[in-house]
Amino acid sequence: MQTLATRNHPSGISLDSTRVYWGEQGTSSVWGVPRGGGSLVTVATNVTVPQFLAADSSGVYWTSIGPTSGDVGRATPVGSAPAVFSPSQANPLGITSDETNIYWVDSVASGAVMLQPRTGNAVTSLAGSQSYPNQITTDGTNLYWTTTGASSTNSVGTVVQTGIAFSNPKVLASAQLDPGGIAVDSTSVYWTVGQSSAAGMILQTAIGGGAKATLASSQGGPRGIVTDFYVNPAGPTTTVYWTNSGDGTVCSVLAQANAPVVTLATGQKGPQAIAIDATSLYWVNTGTAANTYNDGSVMKLTLK
Repeated sequence: MQTLATRNHPSGISLDSTRVYWGEQGTSSVWGVPRGGGSLVTVATNVTVPQFLAADSSGVYWTSIGPTSGDVGRATPVGSAPAVFSPSQANPLGITSDETNIYWVDSVASGAVMLQPRTGNAVTSLAGSQSYPNQITTDGTNLYWTTTGASSTNSVGTVVQTGIAFSNPKVLASAQLDPGGIAVDSTSVYWTVGQSSAAGMILQTAIGGGAKATLASSQGGPRGIVTDFYVNPAGPTTTVYWTNSGDGTVCSVLAQANAPVVTLATGQKGPQAIAIDATSLYWVNTGTAANTYNDGSVMKLTLK
C-alpha cells in the first residue's frame, strides 16, 4: 500500500490516464498526482468545499458547495485556468461523465439529476422530484443514482435508473437505509447502504430491476464503491470494492452468492471515495476531526 499524498480533508477521487485527482476541503482546492506517485499538481484553488470529481482525457470536473449556492467547476484541460462550468446549483454532490455530457445530482428535498453537454450549452434536468440524490454513475446507456431521502436513520432511500435519452426514471430498489455509493457492470447495479451504520451492506440487483442480493453485511459505514468490470471486462466474475468509513477498512467481494468478503486494508482514517484502474485501487482518507483532518491522505493499493 502506498500513500500518494498526505493532505487536509481530501474528498472525492477520479482518474485520467496518468493522474489521480481529488478535492481538498481543508484548503478549498483540487489537486492531482501521478498514479505512481510524484509531484503534486494544483488543478484549482478557491473551490469552496469541493465534493466529488469526474476526470477523463479532456480534464477534470468537480462539484462544490459555496456559502449560498453550489457550482460545477472544470479545468479542461488540466493546466488551464479553472472555470465555473455550471453555476448556481443548490447542493451538487455526485458527478459522472461520458464522451458527450457531464451529469450530476443536485441534492435537496426535491432534487434533480442534471445534464450539461461538455460544450457548456444549457443545463437540462433529466429527473426531478428526487429526494436528496447522493451518488451517480453511468454505463454510457443509462444513468444510475442513489437517493437518501430526508432521513439517514430511516429506510427511505432509493436506487434509480434512467436512460440518458430522457426515458422515465425507474426505481430499482426502495426502502433503503441511507444508500451512498453506486457502481455497475454489464448486467448489475451495486450500491452501499447504511453509510453511518455498523450494519451496512453491499447490495446488487439486475440492470432494469429484479431481485436484490446481499453481497456483504455487517459493514462499518460503507461509502464509495467500484467494480473492476470496465478495467477487466474479460474477468469471469465481477469483483466489487468499497470503503468502510466507520471502521477504517477497504474491502472486496466477488459478485456471486456466498462469496467471502476480503479485507484489503485496515487502519484507514475515514476512507470514502474510491477509484480503480487495471492494476490498482485508489481512495481518499478524509482524516480525523481530532487532528483537524490534517491526517487525511490519498492512497493506492496494487491489486496485480
